[in-house]
Amino acid sequence: MEIHVTTFAELAAAIAETGNTVILDNDIDLNDEYPEGYSGSSISVNSDLDGSGHTIKNLTSERDVFTSGSATISNVNFADMYVMTGGRIFMCNPTFKDCTFSGILQGGQLFGDSRSSPSFEHCGLNFRHNGGTFMSGNWNSYAVLKNCHFKITGYKAVSKLALQNSLLEGEFSSLSLGGSYGKMQASVINADVTGNVTNGSYQSVTNSVLVNSDWVGGTIGNYLTAVTSQQLHDAEYLASIGFPIGVD
Repeated sequence: MEIHVTTFAELAAAIAETGNTVILDNDIDLNDEYPEGYSGSSISVNSDLDGSGHTIKNLTSERDVFTSGSATISNVNFADMYVMTGGRIFMCNPTFKDCTFSGILQGGQLFGDSRSSPSFEHCGLNFRHNGGTFMSGNWNSYAVLKNCHFKITGYKAVSKLALQNSLLEGEFSSLSLGGSYGKMQASVINADVTGNVTNGSYQSVTNSVLVNSDWVGGTIGNYLTAVTSQQLHDAEYLASIGFPIGVD
């Protein structure tokens, strides 16, 4: 069933049901519905959501919001998110397509727990990291980024990102990529990392993941190719070491 929604309350009710195609017909500012932050019940993502290019703004929470489900969320701009201590926005496994995300992690988590291994395709993520974690869970939980641009600032440790044809930028104290089963390929890490860049224990199949060595203060793990800033901008050199030019 196709359901059109105009408020966050309507969206939450429709997406929790199974078998719907939920269409967002306008922008939503959460401050209009929940001035003190989201206070509604936990939401299951059981139906696909098409945001039609609209924006969901000011999703602020100190509790879990989307807690289960694995449907597809597409064409939504999540703007000015603010995740406080105790909050985990997505504790589920959605596939995000053609979405953007921006905001501040203030002690909480954007994704978390062992159930959360979300996938991003053609998405842009831009976050300020003031505390908490981007992703947490057990050893086989990870976020897959395909054809994405992810930027995060704040010099915090970030882990469990499986990059595929993606660009990672920002400021980090350390990076732990891939997890045990999150395969990586054809990606670039052009970030200021004060510590180490490491990869999961099963990353021997990783290929063509470039790390800008000029910006890494620690060691660079196995199966990750270190390049200088000059080499990173030299297409002929990148081709010579087998890095594919272009994306799918």
